[in-house]
Amino acid sequence: MNEKELKKMPPLTRSALSGLTDGQRRIFNHEYGQKRYRTPEAYALWLVFGLHYAYLNRWGMQVLFWITAGGFLLWWLIDLFRLPSIVRRKNADVANGIVSTIRATQAN
Repeated sequence: MNEKELKKMPPLTRSALSGLTDGQRRIFNHEYGQKRYRTPEAYALWLVFGLHYAYLNRWGMQVLFWITAGGFLLWWLIDLFRLPSIVRRKNADVANGIVSTIRATQAN
């Protein structure tokens, strides 16, 4: 994870990452690189039938989005501006999950 991405993480996530050893950080970087979500891909899928929630593995929101036709297109338009923060929050969850897994496996 580069410095720019690290600054986008919430303070608790940054704190958890600072407590990792070099070996754990390498494991984290590898896992995070494979599992993180990317904003350009989310925008591309936002344009295609509003599939951005499916990409972010938020299927309940995706079904609701489809049922309401993107909130009668209003929700769809609002997501144009919200999408970077939605992806950032999802990536913070991914990072926290990876850190928890690393710590759990290293403790055993």
